[in-house]
Amino acid sequence: MKGFKLGLLAIFFCFYGPLSHGQKALPAEVQQDIEALFAEYEDQPGCNVGIFQNGKIIYQKSFGYANLDHDIKVKPETVFEAASITKQFTAACIQLLAQEGKLQLDDPVRKYVPEIPAYKEGVITIRQLLHHTSGLRDYLALIHLSGSSWDIPFDEAQALAMLVRQNELCFVPGTKYAYSNSGYLLLGIIVKRLSGKSLGDYMQEHLFEPLGMTHTFIYENAQEVVKNRAIGYSDEGNGMERNHYFNFISIGDGGMHTTIGDFFKWSENFRENRTDLADFNTKMLERGILNNGDTISYAMGVEHGTYLGAEFYGHNGSWGGNRAMFLQYPAKDLTLITLSNNGNINVWAKTYDLAGLLLQQEMDGQEPEEGSVNTYTPPTTIRLSTQVLESYCKRYFDPASAYVRRIYLKNDTLYYSRSATSETPLAPIATNEFIMLGTGSDVRVRFEQSESEGELMFVTVNGETPFKHIGFEVSNYKEKAWKNFAGTYTTQTVTAEFSIKRVEDHLLLYAGSTELARFDRAMHNVFYSAHLGYITFEEGAQAFTIKDDALGLMRFEKK
Repeated sequence: MKGFKLGLLAIFFCFYGPLSHGQKALPAEVQQDIEALFAEYEDQPGCNVGIFQNGKIIYQKSFGYANLDHDIKVKPETVFEAASITKQFTAACIQLLAQEGKLQLDDPVRKYVPEIPAYKEGVITIRQLLHHTSGLRDYLALIHLSGSSWDIPFDEAQALAMLVRQNELCFVPGTKYAYSNSGYLLLGIIVKRLSGKSLGDYMQEHLFEPLGMTHTFIYENAQEVVKNRAIGYSDEGNGMERNHYFNFISIGDGGMHTTIGDFFKWSENFRENRTDLADFNTKMLERGILNNGDTISYAMGVEHGTYLGAEFYGHNGSWGGNRAMFLQYPAKDLTLITLSNNGNINVWAKTYDLAGLLLQQEMDGQEPEEGSVNTYTPPTTIRLSTQVLESYCKRYFDPASAYVRRIYLKNDTLYYSRSATSETPLAPIATNEFIMLGTGSDVRVRFEQSESEGELMFVTVNGETPFKHIGFEVSNYKEKAWKNFAGTYTTQTVTAEFSIKRVEDHLLLYAGSTELARFDRAMHNVFYSAHLGYITFEEGAQAFTIKDDALGLMRFEKK
């Protein structure tokens, strides 16, 4: 989800009518730019792209293949797995039940799902599930940690049993935002228990049928035949392979299948409500509020954001090789949706780039009106000496997220590196402050010196709470220390045996025979992973903890 030219779209729309099959609603040069943006899909698993405005589908284009076995191309009617975009539909169902008086959003979750432990950290409410402020460990992260295959039969009953085994939360409910699929899984279970219907049937009756979404459904039957389905694929180093979890049935947090045409009808409901849910937009777009009064960006299955000065709400989705991205700019009456079955192309960045293509074109084509949302201009940059720039070059560790970022100098420019394939240039706007280029958002990077913590880096996005990173030098270990780290470990809340092995200058974590993650060296006794938080060994290495946003803090003891 990153990325990002609305061109004289207001003018264009005056000359181009509503899109019917084969009719072009955008000028040729705009279409060419869009097709160039998505051209890399053409000979691969593909995508469907939709642009909606003024109650019309003004652009729809299919790219690439829906099925590689039979060389079936993506078509407008291709059905895609929308993954976590499902969450806003689940949230709407909860709001409908609240409207019916069957629940209240501030009810404790255990009123409806008593199997969940009474956690010492505090009571979890339905509202906290909706806003990802519950503190629940993510059940998908727990499955990954257990080393289980994603291809074996799995349903929400097994997921619930996994959550019941957790004896603690990641944090006190309501004190922070941390995305957790577990919350929406429980919301799906609550819908089933209170309505007496499957979540799919409830959505069908209250959302899909009223909106005429005839090709949209919740995947609740692993044996179901799905006409026109796109199969998820990804390339993990051996060429394109199927990456589609047919046997995994879990409700609430994902599982919705849809088409571009059907999703247009859902998008239109944000413009003009046709469901039974009164005050649809007010309820669905209500942001979460933490215990301390802070407002977060996440609402009811959608997240608020700003790009190139334009406010939007939307959500992304990722499951196996399936990817999806939904963005709606209400002030522009503009919606973008991309549905893809290619796990190797960043569909989220592509969709932001598409938004940038359209928004930038509008800014280039006309003077911004007073009070316009497109008023963002980056601050003036300055020049700094090579010596000053070099003083910020090192690795920085964020203990809250477990991310490690590297700052380095290349061609007299500082770069912010996330990985070997993801780096962004920084432009100085003060002696110790920089703006990140090419993101479309206002991202500032500030460096400070602390007597107690040493060199610090703060990253601020659109003026929100900064992310704090601690500068460090990579630790070196003698052979004895490496041997101490290796061994077999167990934890109470996951039924698997874990082992740590050394390979060269990093550690591998296994659950049984399944490799889970590679951990690289950070500061003393700390190792970090790109996919599973970070490990901290206790002195003597008789135990370690894993800290991860999705898992909280978990302790493992040497067996």
